[in-house]
Amino acid sequence: MAANDGDGWAQCGRGHRHWGVHGASGLLAVHHDMTGTPYILMQKRSWWSHYGGTWGFPGG
Repeated sequence: MAANDGDGWAQCGRGHRHWGVHGASGLLAVHHDMTGTPYILMQKRSWWSHYGGTWGFPGG
């Protein structure tokens, strides 16, 4: 982690903790093959992040 990179916990007005000091955005990348079957790109979250070790959308 680098200084001011946005990594860290933030607390919202409702008292919940969320990962990402600057907020977050995500990207839903979908590919449809020749038969129309959709494939979604996902990434595994780092162990030290919010819900670490689970799968999510890139950037989110």
